[in-house]
Amino acid sequence: MLDGYFAETGKLAGKKITEFETIEEQMNVLFNSSTNEQQVNQLKLFLRNKTEMINQGNGLIENWFKHDLDKMYAVSEKGLAVFGNENDFLKKRNDKWMQTIPGLMKKESQFIAVGALHLAGPYGLVKQLQQLGYTLTPIKL
Repeated sequence: MLDGYFAETGKLAGKKITEFETIEEQMNVLFNSSTNEQQVNQLKLFLRNKTEMINQGNGLIENWFKHDLDKMYAVSEKGLAVFGNENDFLKKRNDKWMQTIPGLMKKESQFIAVGALHLAGPYGLVKQLQQLGYTLTPIKL
């Protein structure tokens, strides 16, 4: 995961690292927000629709490289409608992180690494920061 890479690289460079959640919290969202039966059904659905799932994954990557958060979010909505709860996977976590991020940014300049879908959509970190008056400028890598 890229966010883990950035955190480790920052630690090695002597940077202060603020984690928004632990790996245990991430795993809890992924594996405990639905029952085992629901997870089995989701896996069956994924396997039965493998080509469509691969296409969705490719669509996410393609739009990430284009820096098109709106299209990324549109692609993700298809998958989240079938495989997950957007509220648990994105919205609740983004809202929790937004309780920390503005305070960090007031103290000093920040590099914030999160999964790309946490940036997109109506509950994304970009939209929430803009609503607080922040100006965000994407950097093309």
